[in-house]
Parts: sequence; C-alpha cells; structure tokens
Amino acid sequence: MDRFAEAAFYYKYRPAWPEDLIAELARVVNTSRNEGICWDIGAGTGSLTIPLSRHFRVVHAVEPSVPMLAELEKDAAAGEGKIVIHRLSDKDLPANLPSFNLAVFGRSFHWMDRNRLLDVMYDMTLPGGAVAILSDASYDQDSEPWQSATRDVMKRYVGEIGWDKPQDWLPHKELLASRNDWRMTDISRTVRRHATVEEIVNRCLSYSWCAPSALGEKCEEFVETMRSELSGHAQEGLLHENAEITALLLRPV
Repeated sequence: MDRFAEAAFYYKYRPAWPEDLIAELARVVNTSRNEGICWDIGAGTGSLTIPLSRHFRVVHAVEPSVPMLAELEKDAAAGEGKIVIHRLSDKDLPANLPSFNLAVFGRSFHWMDRNRLLDVMYDMTLPGGAVAILSDASYDQDSEPWQSATRDVMKRYVGEIGWDKPQDWLPHKELLASRNDWRMTDISRTVRRHATVEEIVNRCLSYSWCAPSALGEKCEEFVETMRSELSGHAQEGLLHENAEITALLLRPV
C-alpha cells in the first residue's frame, strides 16, 4: 500500500520552503534559468519543484506515489521553467535522467537507500554541482506552547510519532562522516511562520503516522480534539512558530 496515498491531499498544508534559501542553493551551483539542471528526488506534491523551476532551465521531479504526482501535476503549470515529471523511486535512479547541477531532497532523504543513492549522485553531479538535503522537522520543535500540545494529541491517538527508523539507521551527518567522497556544509535559516488552526490540523494529517488510514475510526475524533486544543493557543485566529530550516549541502570530493 502507498503510505502517502491519503497524505497527498494534505501535503499542501506543509510549510513552504523559504524562497531566499532556494535562490541561494541556485547561486551556490552558479546556475541561471538559461542553463541549470536540477533533480528533485521524492518531490511529493512539488513544494520544491515549483520554486526551483524559477531558477533552473529544467527540473526533473522524481516521485513514485501516483496520488502525489497527481497533486504535483495540478500545480506544475505554475512553474516558470520546464518541469519534467518522472514516476520513479530512488531505487530506479539514475534511470535516463541527465547529470545535474543540483539535486535536492525536501523532507525525503530519510526514506531512501541513502548509501546507494549517494553513489549514484556522485557519478551524476556536474562540475561545480551539489546535493542539498533540506529538513525542518516542523512537528518536533518547541518554540511555542501549541507545538508541544500538538505532539501530545498525536501521541495520545497514535503512540510514538515520527517515521519508523530501522535499528541501525544513522543520522545523515553520521552516515556521511563514514564516507570519504562528499564534503559537507550547512546553510540554515530561522523563519517566523503563521498558520490557522485548520492549516495545522491538516498539516498533522499529512504525516504518514497521522494519515486518516493510520487513525482509522479515531480520525474524526482526532481532528476535533486537535482543533479544540489548538484553538486555545491561537492568537487572533493564528498560530505562530519559529522554524529552523537546514540545507545540508554536499559536494563531491
């Protein structure tokens, strides 16, 4: 079963990536819209694909989930450059994709066979190119009381939250430190975000462990409980958060 099938509709409620961070990634690899080639791996509904298309000649969006691709295709027309959509998983790469100036992962690298993919990308990175692994762990921050309340409600209904890591899984930096073929640097941003109660409720439903199928018969009750809890924290109808966003930038050695 496609674990993201039901979550696809709710991905539009995931926080957007900062435009200035995306522009900086394009500058780092010295591309312009007239020349750059980008891969967006695990593209989902296109939260990176669309803005990246403003900075690259072509963005290859790689995504295995049909529901995710359906949502991406709806919005692809909003891109300002060429977007080519591929129904592929990380295991299919490199397939017939061209070498890239930039490959990005937006909240997706942890799902993949990372060592195999790093080997593939090492051979496909153009001179001066890079790989960027973007994360924000928006469900696991504590800058505001409502964030703790959100986690408490999720735990009450689904138990442990977060994706189910294998026992021998290493954080990205530890994995990369065990290899000698990539040089790592960080690009980070702290942004102030604002969302309505309904947007946060729907954001919760976008997580695979909180998708309607995971909640089952408790889904409606979960939504009402979360809505009630968040309403008590809203200020003039909005919830605010400070989000730390990191792009782990990799260059072949």
